[in-house]
Amino acid sequence: MNKSFKIRIYPTKEQQILLEKSFGASRFIYNHFLKLKQYLYQEFNIKITFNHMSKMLTELKRQKTWLTVPDKCALQNTLKDLDNAYKKFYNGAGYPKFKRKDSKNSYRTNCNIKINNSFITIPKVGLLRYKDKYKLEEENILKVYNVTISKNNIGEYYASISAEVYIPHFERTNQNVGIDLGLKEFAIFNTGEKINNPRILATLEKKYRKLAKAVSRKVYGSANYQKAKLKLTKFHKYIANIRKDFLHKLSTNLLKEFDIICLEDLNIKGLMKNKGKSYQDVAQSEFVTMLKYKAEWYGKTIVQISRWFPSSQLCSECGYKNPALKDTSIREYDCPECGTHHDRDINAAINILREGLRILEENI
Repeated sequence: MNKSFKIRIYPTKEQQILLEKSFGASRFIYNHFLKLKQYLYQEFNIKITFNHMSKMLTELKRQKTWLTVPDKCALQNTLKDLDNAYKKFYNGAGYPKFKRKDSKNSYRTNCNIKINNSFITIPKVGLLRYKDKYKLEEENILKVYNVTISKNNIGEYYASISAEVYIPHFERTNQNVGIDLGLKEFAIFNTGEKINNPRILATLEKKYRKLAKAVSRKVYGSANYQKAKLKLTKFHKYIANIRKDFLHKLSTNLLKEFDIICLEDLNIKGLMKNKGKSYQDVAQSEFVTMLKYKAEWYGKTIVQISRWFPSSQLCSECGYKNPALKDTSIREYDCPECGTHHDRDINAAINILREGLRILEENI
């Protein structure tokens, strides 16, 4: 199973200089060949492939000796990234953009990587100390594919390790659950349990506005502007960390407790047009993504039902479809057919579970 580990690394000052040179070289190579590809296509209708660029890189290194500072794999991987960016463009993605120094800096290597519980070793840089919750020697790593070294906007260095890992499955519990995702409550289960929405950004919005206002009042590009911007960036990272912690803990606990998890395939982009800030704060899309890849790791099943399935309108007792429930302000009601009293969200979760199990049975 492929798994990635992102760990904070602590390079020495000498290593930081070497990493910065590697970032710069990778960025230069990407921008240089992107500009070259544009020019050759626009002027002569010539397309150059990865193999062409790789041969040109060898000659370029002879002309610009500072390009020999990073390890050879890093620059080759940069060319592969550019080649892949063009392939994605031909398949409908956006056109490749030039890399900027003030954005995220990174490079990837896959040569001579060694890992233990305190250090990772990469070419040219040597031993890099790391400190994280992961004890990598105990993570059942079978093979390391590559390591991406990066530096964020607040000056922190990270290593993202992509590896083949043996992940033991969670024990089977023979329990299934239907989940209705919402705004007021983050998740409502068919059992009646509700998980409150932490509303992290909304809770700290006053502080966010104060920091954002401080940035807007400074002269753009000045030293005070950079200080204020750094504080705002650290605040955004703090919010993101709290949110990810909540989502990781909830998704892992659900997969430990249930074998089959059924939920709706919501159109998050469409919902964000109306209540963008609220849905962005909730991060439902990120939660569903976590459930999917963790379910694959741990041997559990995720079933997503159609967004058009009327889970809120159907009575979970008699199956009567109540068109009045298109009004989302109705939170509790009595079924006009059988008289059963329903909590709108719990009733929806019951219907989601039932429909999910039906879909799963059909596909067996």
